[in-house]
Amino acid sequence: MKSILNMPKGIQNILSKIYDQAKVNNYDYVNTMQHVDINSWLECDILQKADKTSMAQSIELRVPFLDREVLEIAKNLKLNQKISDSNTKVLLREAFKDILPQHMVQKKKLGFPIPIRVWLKQDLGEVVRNTINDPQVDNIIIKNIL
Repeated sequence: MKSILNMPKGIQNILSKIYDQAKVNNYDYVNTMQHVDINSWLECDILQKADKTSMAQSIELRVPFLDREVLEIAKNLKLNQKISDSNTKVLLREAFKDILPQHMVQKKKLGFPIPIRVWLKQDLGEVVRNTINDPQVDNIIIKNIL
């Protein structure tokens, strides 16, 4: 609970209630994190962003693992069926190990990384350097901390 103490009171109140629900349900630490994510960040942030982004690109987005039945089953899995010392989604990876290439089964969770290092080493890097060095941005960019 210490991690939410530095947040604004309104957010503390919301998260405290979610953590209390997890405690009442006697969730382990993984189920607690999943419960908090599902009832805060996922619903109020990431799903909205994904929905807006996909609609802006005329893409139909599906989130099959958010089906109520799938969530209920996942919530009742044993901890070692969810995570191991080396990876997440243990049972899912096991279920697909004979279907998917081995490198995909063993691959770590990535999210949606942006290849900013690659971009900065290519053409975008020159654009960024020129922008930073342009005197017109002196009142916007604090250059002595870059």
